[in-house]
Amino acid sequence: MEFNDARRDPKCRHGRWLAERGGEAVGYGEYGQRSSSYHPRRFLLQIIVAPVEKDVWMSALLKNPGLVRGACSFGVKDGEYIGATMLRSSQSDNDLTTGLTGVRRPYRRQEVALALKVETLAWAKRNGYLQVKTWNEANNLGMLGINGRLGFVRQPAWLDMVKVLKEEERQEER
Repeated sequence: MEFNDARRDPKCRHGRWLAERGGEAVGYGEYGQRSSSYHPRRFLLQIIVAPVEKDVWMSALLKNPGLVRGACSFGVKDGEYIGATMLRSSQSDNDLTTGLTGVRRPYRRQEVALALKVETLAWAKRNGYLQVKTWNEANNLGMLGINGRLGFVRQPAWLDMVKVLKEEERQEER
């Protein structure tokens, strides 16, 4: 892993840690601030966790109280899970939200996610739901394309805005 700490703005704080179990790295975390969007109390956080055993993941997933039974689709090839999508209940009895859609890297761009989402949307329609909402990471063009093909319509976004006042900076440094 390569870091550019020498080029980091000195006013921006950052830190990293590594989680180990039995001498093996099982997770990585990092927090930091960007000079382009600096605020003394705002941080970006990234956590990466090593893959867990399929049975552990499935057990945790199926215990989620928001998970809608029957509204999960799993892609399996040669006995291996290659993708999943699932729907969760929402605040409205007539709506669902996408809880997760993911496809293992070697199987991406082969329409696995599309097929899984088509299956769960068909289930929602058969079961009388009126609407399914989903969210996207803005740079995930693949999933944005899939959701567009499925007829999801972009909604107005919320923007994070910051106004840093010089006086506030001085008070926080004290």
